[in-house]
Amino acid sequence: MIFDTKPTQSFVVYHFLLIGFPVLIWLFADAAIETYRYWKYGVEKSAMVIELSNTSGYKGHTTYYYKVELEGSLFTKRVPYQLRTNETYSVLVIPDAPKDFVIGNNKSSLYQLFENIVGNGLIQIYYVTTYIFIFIFAPPFYVGLLIHRREYLYRGKFWKKK
Repeated sequence: MIFDTKPTQSFVVYHFLLIGFPVLIWLFADAAIETYRYWKYGVEKSAMVIELSNTSGYKGHTTYYYKVELEGSLFTKRVPYQLRTNETYSVLVIPDAPKDFVIGNNKSSLYQLFENIVGNGLIQIYYVTTYIFIFIFAPPFYVGLLIHRREYLYRGKFWKKK
């Protein structure tokens, strides 16, 4: 089937794949759900960037942490791109969670909000490619994995029927 391994390894790989797909779907669906939530329910407000607090990242992708003032309260916000300090930006805020906001306004498209949440460039291509994989290729693979689980789990010298 997928891997040619010993029975114990087959058992571990099978359960890793069985648990891994729902976790992968949950992780990537979260960004899509968050984007839709801001687009549908976000209220436009103004936020001022006070200062850059910290940066972190790896080759090709840097995350910036800014101190932001929103309605008199200070927050540290993670942003996937650089902002100018002492400048005011339009943000969308979810009324139930005032600490959560994304840069954008009521006219921002879903794509623009998605870009502001996950970042642009290579990371965005990674997300879109993973969405395609999750919704087109993963379901048939997952169903096949469940249907053929016995032959996948019980193959090998020790498990073969005589």
